[in-house]
Amino acid sequence: MSVLIDIISAAVVGGMLVLIALVTTDNGTQELVNYNAAKVVQLDLEQTTQIIEQDIKKIGFGIPETEQGNVLQTVLGNELKFLTHLNLNAETKMPLPGVTTYDNIVDTIKYTITHYKAIDFGDTIVNLYNVKRSVNITSLKTLNATIGKIGNANIFTYLDQIGQTASSAAEVRIVEITLSAFNPKVLLSPSLVQNDEDLEANVQAANSESRKREIRRLLRGSYWKKNRLILRNLNS
Repeated sequence: MSVLIDIISAAVVGGMLVLIALVTTDNGTQELVNYNAAKVVQLDLEQTTQIIEQDIKKIGFGIPETEQGNVLQTVLGNELKFLTHLNLNAETKMPLPGVTTYDNIVDTIKYTITHYKAIDFGDTIVNLYNVKRSVNITSLKTLNATIGKIGNANIFTYLDQIGQTASSAAEVRIVEITLSAFNPKVLLSPSLVQNDEDLEANVQAANSESRKREIRRLLRGSYWKKNRLILRNLNS
């Protein structure tokens, strides 16, 4: 009888150890997947930010002072269009395929933030936006591309030379950029999903309150970049 009890006890303990191992493995996998996906989002945001900042530094480059009133053609929270020179000479030309000549013709760069996708988590809806970039080297080359996906629609703020909100395009001397991003494919804890760990496919998962708390934890302020750039090519 004692032998049987020992066998049953050993089986129970063994089962508990296996269960603990499985839960630990699932939790570890969840954390690893979320970490790796979030890291990709962070790197993408870094790259998007760098491209925008490099372009903004070109605002007004090579434009005579008498014509600088027209440099900033569109100044909205979700749209920015400006004049610059992109192939003025060999030292300053933008490296684009097919552009091998230089001229003194004004070029344009335009940024537009457009809605990409609404993600419904059941009790939370979040939106993703495309960052669209259009580079036009007059009469030679136009490059249109989506350079990133972000979590906020209005990324540009326009300030005057003392850092106050500019009342017109002519007063703008500083452009503030704010970008946020998150991982839209986060994995919930195994106890909060049914068969598929993809959060988008499990909006009706059990334990709604726990799920909402975890969604907030995973999405809240995932990553963001904020920087102010002085428009040094515009005379004060």
